[in-house]
Amino acid sequence: MEELKSFYENNQRFADAGLIAISIVILTIWISSQVHDVTSLLSLIALSVALPTLTFDLLLIQNSLFLNKIDTYLDDLNKPDYEPPFNPIKSYKVYVIVNINKVTGMTCAVIGIVTAIWHASWIAGLSFLIIGTISMIIHTKLTPTEKDLVKIAHALGEKKGKDLQEENDELKKKIEEEFEYYD
Repeated sequence: MEELKSFYENNQRFADAGLIAISIVILTIWISSQVHDVTSLLSLIALSVALPTLTFDLLLIQNSLFLNKIDTYLDDLNKPDYEPPFNPIKSYKVYVIVNINKVTGMTCAVIGIVTAIWHASWIAGLSFLIIGTISMIIHTKLTPTEKDLVKIAHALGEKKGKDLQEENDELKKKIEEEFEYYD
């Protein structure tokens, strides 16, 4: 189960790290050049927003992986009322903020990269945008979600998979109750 969860988290870490690397390369070019047209300015602004948000997301993922490993080695893990002491996402509101941060960072990075390529050639920028969108859709359809990984672990007979499935079901009920509270 731990390997499956690590696989899921590693996908997000690779995406963040790749976008951070590309953002740094393009940002250094824009900062050192004196080109100030609309596409370069838009790219500069988008990448300036993307870099800190993606870095925060990458650090949060790294911390949660480390702290989850600590939680699994604690003795209280088998108690039914166990609450992990190091859970980095404490509430649904924080969960929403973290996801908004992630989506904002990735969107701004893509906008910055596309506008940087568009600056050189609009045909190349449009091609990059179309092929990138198609590739992202294919990747999204083929990559298993965390729920799929839990089902796989449960099917393999992992007790942790069953426990995690129950935990996900309880979290889903809490989220639905919280939404009903705000309605």
